[in-house]
Amino acid sequence: MFGVAFSKTLFLKILKSLAASALLLLLSTIALHAAPEALLRLDPGGHTALVRKLLITPDGKLVTASDDKTIRIWNPKTGREERKILGQLGPGHGEIFAIALSPDGKLLASGGFLSSDTEQQWGRIRLHDFQSGELLQILKGHENVVYNLAFSPDGRWLASSSSDKTVRLWKRSGSRFTKGPVLQGHENSVYAVRLFEDRGHLRVVSASYDHTVRFWNAESGREQRRIVGGGRAVWASGLKGSQFGFGTTWTANLGKSDLEHAFDFTNLQVSKLSKSD
Repeated sequence: MFGVAFSKTLFLKILKSLAASALLLLLSTIALHAAPEALLRLDPGGHTALVRKLLITPDGKLVTASDDKTIRIWNPKTGREERKILGQLGPGHGEIFAIALSPDGKLLASGGFLSSDTEQQWGRIRLHDFQSGELLQILKGHENVVYNLAFSPDGRWLASSSSDKTVRLWKRSGSRFTKGPVLQGHENSVYAVRLFEDRGHLRVVSASYDHTVRFWNAESGREQRRIVGGGRAVWASGLKGSQFGFGTTWTANLGKSDLEHAFDFTNLQVSKLSKSD
């Protein structure tokens, strides 16, 4: 009887040990396949780092992008934030340097210094549904940070400029964008790009730290005209009608100049602007 009781006791101990081992194995497997650890982040109701870019929507809302990895939409009349689009969260970079809104106000493109612990994503561009903030597509191609983004007037093209010295064009096909021509020729980072229509043709203008502004044929990807800044950095300032305005003087105003010159697309001439312009 003693031997039988001993055997039963030993059997129960072994059974409990096996059950405990199976439970630990199950818990370990669940932990390995569990969702990533949740991040607790307090939102003060505004940006917490440098604001890199801003734009105005067709209905008058203000959109800002920041080094704090967020895009925020504001009501200028009340000064209140209405909603936000979160970028890359967690450790590592994620600063947003560039944003652009499609002409119909439906798509928001963003780019910047994007990376993660497992994969460098510096040259990636994110396309969001502007109203919902949903991430629709990620465009891959640039090999360094994206400095600027711009849609064409009809919304069928997106242009991006980068520290990899290139401008890339992305063509809209239905609800998706696909790779288009790569504009190569700049010898330093390209920090500004714009798309415009010229007599039925799509043109590209880009500005770089190589001290040049360049004009390109979007269809062929070929450079058509170059303006050299005379050894000084060229600071692009945008488009007005058929003219592209830019400055080349280094000033104490954050290092950038006021608008100094205009290039007219109709006659390919450069003129000096007065303060009244």
